[in-house]
Amino acid sequence: MAQPFLTSHFFAIKPSPRLRLVVDLFHLSAMMASVLNSLAIMYQFLLLAAVALLWRASWKYWKTSAVLLRYTKNNGWEVAINGDDYVAGEILADTVITKWVIFLRFKTARQSTMSLPIANDTLSADDFRRLRVILTLSGCERN
Repeated sequence: MAQPFLTSHFFAIKPSPRLRLVVDLFHLSAMMASVLNSLAIMYQFLLLAAVALLWRASWKYWKTSAVLLRYTKNNGWEVAINGDDYVAGEILADTVITKWVIFLRFKTARQSTMSLPIANDTLSADDFRRLRVILTLSGCERN
C-alpha cells in the first residue's frame, strides 16, 4: 500500500562545509591575485587588506545557527533564522533547484527578501531530495 503524502515537513539547514571550502578558495585566489598584479605595492596591500577583511566577515556568516524551514498544509512555508520564532514566508519564483544545490529565495514580513544557498551536504540525502521535490511540486522548478 502506498504511503500517503505527509502534510508537514521540517528541515534544519546547517552551513555547508563544501560551500565554505569554495568560498575560502575564492578568497585565497583573490588574495593571490592582489599580490601578483602589477599595481604599486601600496595598492596591492590595500587590495590584500580588503579581501582579508571580507574573508573574516564571511566567517561570521558561517558561524550562525541553523536555519529552520518547515512546510505545513495549513500555514504554508515558515522559516526560523538564528533561533527566532517561525515566521510565515513566501518562496519566490526565482528559486533555483539543481541536483547539488538549491538557491532558495524567500520573503518574510520581517525581511524584504533573503537568499539561502542549500548545498546537498547541509541536509541528509533523503531530506535534500524531499525538499527538492516539495519545492518543485509547489511551483519552484526553475533550473
